[in-house]
Amino acid sequence: MRSDVVFTLSALTHTIVFASVSTVKRRRKEIGLHGSGATMKTIDPSEAEQLVVKALDKDPAKRSGVRTIHQKVAFDDGIHLTRYSDMFFSHL
Repeated sequence: MRSDVVFTLSALTHTIVFASVSTVKRRRKEIGLHGSGATMKTIDPSEAEQLVVKALDKDPAKRSGVRTIHQKVAFDDGIHLTRYSDMFFSHL
């Protein structure tokens, strides 16, 4: 696989779409998608901590791990955080 081509499988048509890396970057920027590192730079650390606490409160048995809480925040709130285990373990 060439590094300058990204293969994307379209969920609707089940066809393979070829797009260059620069096109993918441009489209992500246009629709406002960015990774967890950029998200953590733009939001307040206390806000990120509150999202983690909210996800932990939904687990009364306290059996969810760092990865599960990370995924619950992304699913419930639509905000992708980096996995900070220190922040997670301080609330257990």
